[in-house]
Amino acid sequence: MRIEALTFFRFFAAFLVLVHHWGSGTFFEKYDLEFWSTGPPMVTFFYVLSGFVLAVANFKRDLSSFGNFYVARLARIAPAYYVAFLVLLPFVYRAYADFNVNVAVGLHLTFLQAWIPPYPATLNMAAWSVSVEMFFYLVFPLFFPLLRQSRFSSGLLFTIGAVIFLLTQLVLLSIVNSPSFEGDRSFVGIVIRFNPLAHFCSFFLGIVGAIWFLRTQSRQQEKGNGLVSLIVLSAVIYLLLNNEVKIREMLPLELPAHNSLHAPLFLAFIIVIARGNNFIVNTLGRGVFKSLGDASYGFYIYQYPVICILYYVVGITDYMSTDAAFGVLAVTLLAISLLSFHYFEVPVQRRVRQAISRGTPS
Repeated sequence: MRIEALTFFRFFAAFLVLVHHWGSGTFFEKYDLEFWSTGPPMVTFFYVLSGFVLAVANFKRDLSSFGNFYVARLARIAPAYYVAFLVLLPFVYRAYADFNVNVAVGLHLTFLQAWIPPYPATLNMAAWSVSVEMFFYLVFPLFFPLLRQSRFSSGLLFTIGAVIFLLTQLVLLSIVNSPSFEGDRSFVGIVIRFNPLAHFCSFFLGIVGAIWFLRTQSRQQEKGNGLVSLIVLSAVIYLLLNNEVKIREMLPLELPAHNSLHAPLFLAFIIVIARGNNFIVNTLGRGVFKSLGDASYGFYIYQYPVICILYYVVGITDYMSTDAAFGVLAVTLLAISLLSFHYFEVPVQRRVRQAISRGTPS
């Protein structure tokens, strides 16, 4: 089962990450809309969506062969990841770095950079979230069969997810409000911002949300269902993200905004999309919107390599405005992502699936 409209929102989230990283000085910043700098919460959206989509895709699938599952996930993630890594290597070894480059290379090759400060945001800065995802993929087939086969009610599963989420937030809240906490760039700050365990609650919420969705799908999905909910929830998310700084300034405590804080709201949004059978959901699930969704992973993982080539080799910012340079970046990145998806990533996945079906996943 594939819910096509969700892939477009993955692309939109990836675009917001691009604006967050490289939109400084562009018209996004000039409009002074906080919403355009919400890259970190979008990573939480990725994790919730990942748990939801994996659970939906594997709800009736045999996961007893861990090897086949792992190989299939590697075939989806690794090709573009390693291409981006190889493109960046010459830039990394030519640039000054305040970290051990050889250690960083080893950690990136093994998807372990998110675990070890100060390496999560080194080399390909966007790739730390892939390191987190790889941990999720590692543990998913170990516990998901138990959840889907259990007699636990959906309400109880949601309660378990809520407890894991609240415990995670309480731990993070106590850390960021401790007098000894030295900020996001400190050792502890890097750990709580990038460590996979700090984000697991988002992934788990996505999974229990998917189980509830699948168990109640036949009762909930009706023609036109979800349009009002979608509009209202979209407005709530936009207003919250666009006013987050003001909201946080009004609160007596510092919030761990980079660590799954928005996960419940994003899960509600994902479920509304999945349940919806309205013109918005149907439109976003086909045509150019589906193509954008297909390109979303490449659009995310290739952003820094493309930046290095366009900004530091070609030097487009030397002879065009910041707005024009960002436009060239976005269009080039999208074109590369689409070509990569159709002519590189999909063929690799197809070959891997054929190998698995023959019983030779290698």
